[in-house]
Amino acid sequence: MTSHTAKLTPEQAEALRGILAKHDFESAEVPHAVFSYKRPKLAITWYKSGKLLIQGKEYFFLSF
Repeated sequence: MTSHTAKLTPEQAEALRGILAKHDFESAEVPHAVFSYKRPKLAITWYKSGKLLIQGKEYFFLSF
């Protein structure tokens, strides 16, 4: 499994949340997270610290 992290502003995170909600991701509950979305081979979670964590074996490309 591959993991990537990045710092996002609240504005970037909200834009990402909107994109994920429209692309076959299911919302998930994760401790200390503002939001988390998953699909079978990929999980994307934004934490209260501002850190974005992307984990999985699948790629999802997007640009802001």
